Amino acid sequence: MSKLENAILTLNRLGSGAVREDGIVHLDGRAALAVTVVYLFGVLSLPLTGPVRLLLFAVYPMVASILAGLSYGRLLIRSLYIVPLVALFAIFNPIYDRVPVEVSGMVVSRGWLTFAGVIVRGILAFQALLLLVETEGFAGMCSAMRRLRVPAVLTTQLMMVYRYLTVLLTEALTMQRARRARGYGRESLRIGEWGQFIGQLFIRTVGRSERIHRAMLARGFNGIDLPHFTSATPKWTHTDTLWVGVWCAVICVLRFIDLPKLFNL
Repeated sequence: MSKLENAILTLNRLGSGAVREDGIVHLDGRAALAVTVVYLFGVLSLPLTGPVRLLLFAVYPMVASILAGLSYGRLLIRSLYIVPLVALFAIFNPIYDRVPVEVSGMVVSRGWLTFAGVIVRGILAFQALLLLVETEGFAGMCSAMRRLRVPAVLTTQLMMVYRYLTVLLTEALTMQRARRARGYGRESLRIGEWGQFIGQLFIRTVGRSERIHRAMLARGFNGIDLPHFTSATPKWTHTDTLWVGVWCAVICVLRFIDLPKLFNL
């Protein structure tokens, strides 16, 4: 299987969120989204000089992934892809911030401390977003946002970006197969052919998206909100209330109480 085929299968799987059927806990999308927003607020608002406190926030993706029927190890490995991007935001901290700080009996530079904090913060935040998309699916996440009264313009744009990305990869796969069928065994493109390939890919995807847009208009799309032709809307249950209440309490404790200092860690 080629990388493009694998990427398309991954997008389709993330779009449906089929993995949530294997989990122990089945939630309304609004409950999962609400906890994720609170978790992101707690992680991103915590001072960078407390890496031990940041590590304690890993309890949510670890426990939630197990209850959702996912492997936390796989989730952790996938979240490491964001490390190079996050490191760019703090790569100069160790150089310009050399103030000594004592952490757990050791004296380290505050620049290295904040650098590690940015990395851990980015990994944890990305894990929470991955967990949300894996369990609810991209379409389910957008539906939950819409049911929470998020403006339709925002949710529709998110869905359009996701759909267009699928169209882009599908057209790229078609062009790749056509090139291999006519390339007499040559696997790679020449440098001078990349510009033509990208230009043709853009033209093909725009044409395909225009046809999709006309089909959507024929099915009731008004340019802002996507029509829904099913009444199978998940209902809020006591499990959702318990999930939101427990995790919001745990996140508030981790955010506003310095547990490492309280237990002399």
